[in-house]
Amino acid sequence: SSSIQNGAQIPPRKVVQKNVAKNSPRVAKFIRVSWRKEEKRVCGSIRTRDVEKQQQQRR
Repeated sequence: SSSIQNGAQIPPRKVVQKNVAKNSPRVAKFIRVSWRKEEKRVCGSIRTRDVEKQQQQRR
């Protein structure tokens, strides 16, 4: 069951990005900021920088 828990922790990011388009810009911005804070707290600042680089490449 541990592998299922690990899998459950990863997908929400994609779900959030899909819902961002439906939400208002203000809500979308809040979701993105809260995600970055969460990632810094969980993974450390190095992982967060990698994520921000990926987001810049997508734009």
